[in-house]
Amino acid sequence: MIDKLRPIRIYCPGPSYDAAEAKRVSGVLSRREGTGLAWVHPGFSQINIYHPAPNERENWRDLRQILSSPGNNALKRAFGEKAYQRYKAFVRQKIQGNRSPLLIFIDRRQRDRMLGFLRDFPFRTGVAIEVPTLETDVVPWWGEPMKEGEAWDLLFDTLRPLGFSTIHLMGELGVFGPTHRPEGCVYSAGQMFDQHGFRTVFLRNFIFPNAASP
Repeated sequence: MIDKLRPIRIYCPGPSYDAAEAKRVSGVLSRREGTGLAWVHPGFSQINIYHPAPNERENWRDLRQILSSPGNNALKRAFGEKAYQRYKAFVRQKIQGNRSPLLIFIDRRQRDRMLGFLRDFPFRTGVAIEVPTLETDVVPWWGEPMKEGEAWDLLFDTLRPLGFSTIHLMGELGVFGPTHRPEGCVYSAGQMFDQHGFRTVFLRNFIFPNAASP
């Protein structure tokens, strides 16, 4: 959990800082030249769209409206279950080969389901850090309400001393708007990292659905 690695901040008290764990993470990062992998909302589509029991699917209205509206055939194909199974296979290979520290952005409301989704993946990295987020958003959640900018600042103030400098991003969801502007949690997270001085790389083969929205 990211809480163990964050420096003590007056406005956001929390668990004690774990110096030994921070040192271990820094050591792994130094061997990876400061590169980390951010996996945003793993399993979001499986939980919200493809769960075999309809009454178990989370109610994400905006997405259902997009998929049920006339037209948008390219997006519907991109969101198809076969496309999602291919995406999961790509991600499995990526995770199996990954040795960089992993930041896993977990929707706090769907935490148990997302962690259940992760159990099927063969982790090889020695560092996997859970970053809780707000519901259906990628803004970090630190256990109490705070301004969005403060929440991001606290994350970056935690990651920089550890040695993170480059972030590769993958996960769910990532789409392109009518003007081809990147949208969705993956691209939103990447934009925040970029604005705060991190080198960001979007792993487009590992972003779902990575298609155009209306």
